[in-house]
Amino acid sequence: MRKNGTSYWGSGVLTSIYGKADKHEGFSKIVRDITEQKSLHELALHSSTHDFLTGLPNKRFFEENLIYSIQDTKKKYLLALLYLDFNNFKTINDDKGHKIGDFVLIEIAARLTKNTRKSDMAARLGGDEFVILTKGFKGKKDIENFAKKIVKIFRTPLKIEKKMVNVSVSVGLAVYPLDGKTPKALLHRADEALYAAKKSGGNQYKFYENNGKRKV
Repeated sequence: MRKNGTSYWGSGVLTSIYGKADKHEGFSKIVRDITEQKSLHELALHSSTHDFLTGLPNKRFFEENLIYSIQDTKKKYLLALLYLDFNNFKTINDDKGHKIGDFVLIEIAARLTKNTRKSDMAARLGGDEFVILTKGFKGKKDIENFAKKIVKIFRTPLKIEKKMVNVSVSVGLAVYPLDGKTPKALLHRADEALYAAKKSGGNQYKFYENNGKRKV
């Protein structure tokens, strides 16, 4: 804390002071203001774990969190992985340009952040592919209701530079431990479910089907 009451990050050295007969008389302290270095370090750390455009966690950070979440999930609860793909994003990019496309991705990220819980993680894997890690569910019905909500929020057009842009999302779901017990298996099966949702026309969600026995 400075004398004027403002605070800062400091790095200091504290040295004991000894007088006659090696009697301890106090301390000498030198503190250096490292606020700027601290801010640069935090910025570098954030940049290495988050997507530059949307500010969402990136693929690497998401995969690390998925590993931890699987290990931390208690037996009576389910963890769900939602793989999202925006059906007409390429058309938006081609017709309206990459600048508008970037704004669309930013708005998508904002809606995902607003409509997920603090315990969830929405991340951008790349392009128009996003993923949501959500946990703490006691049954598949609760996961289904969450998936319905995600599909619904993108049925309302996005407002981009005072214009309305229509998007729709396809969602593939994989559930731990029902559909797989490793991050690789869950991502692969969520991707398979996403393919099924897109093949069925998009603008909907599909759970991973194990040999065709599980349907939604």
